[in-house]
Amino acid sequence: MTEAGGNFSHRPVLLDEVLGLTGSAGERYWVDCTLGGAGHAMAILELAGDQARLLGLDRDDAAIAAASARLAAVGDRAIVVRSRFSQVDEVVQERQYGRLVRGRYRVDGLIADIGVSSEQIDRAERGFSYGRPGPLDMRMGSEGETARELIERLSVNDLATVLWRYGEVPRAVRVAAAMKEALAAGEAETTTELARAIEKAVGSGAKRSHNPATLPFQALRIAVNDELGELERLLAQLPELLDMGGVGILITFHSLEDRMVKRRFAELTQGPVLPRGLPVTGGRRANFELAERGAGATEREKGENSRARSARIRAIRRIAWEA
Repeated sequence: MTEAGGNFSHRPVLLDEVLGLTGSAGERYWVDCTLGGAGHAMAILELAGDQARLLGLDRDDAAIAAASARLAAVGDRAIVVRSRFSQVDEVVQERQYGRLVRGRYRVDGLIADIGVSSEQIDRAERGFSYGRPGPLDMRMGSEGETARELIERLSVNDLATVLWRYGEVPRAVRVAAAMKEALAAGEAETTTELARAIEKAVGSGAKRSHNPATLPFQALRIAVNDELGELERLLAQLPELLDMGGVGILITFHSLEDRMVKRRFAELTQGPVLPRGLPVTGGRRANFELAERGAGATEREKGENSRARSARIRAIRRIAWEA
């Protein structure tokens, strides 16, 4: 998720944990829903062997160009498509990618590394960072409403709702009003100026464990990119994409995402819920099992990559078909 020629030296987050879930035997079809710099994708292809194939999706044109260049080394084993990850099932079925099983195309593995990438944050012109001046953009792709347009469009109360819902921002109404006033006065033309307006609204006497702009910027980014809606749609499609033994791997970076994944995976692995009083005779089991319950990064990885500090990985594996 960065521009061609950007910094791809970052080791993919939780790479060892991902590879531990992939397996290595036989012909395998993989989907990387958040291709980015193709770090996870290349590692999976190298481990899975020459028969493995991978379909990579990303909504960022610059990431598509950079990942395509990197994956050229594996030839036709990799297919790169510009798409939101919420459209993964549509892409898989239209391209007839994977194996045709029980009336639809299914894959052996799917990975999604949810949230903004290090490369997007590192490039000030993308508008994700409050540490360096950039436009109030925050879009992961080239389409849709920018952060500036969102702030301008919403009322103070609606903007405060966004700040609280997606960032649990303290004094959300005060912060929202300050953001809108600063923008209207021409005092928030860049990310750093907006950050200063937020800090002024919070006040110098407020207790803080992080920069006052951290949570508001997170909330704006989530809203601009509909990140939770995208994740909800991906989680709805995931079960029907996995072949027998197939694994679905999701990496999240904040509690809102992780709670959604944890809840959905619990639904899929707990088995059918029978009406109270109905006798249980067959011992019907769930169609999925937990393959990873929510591990975080090691202390060593956290020390080497600050983005890994909040990362959490969860995974499910198909073990049965519907009755």
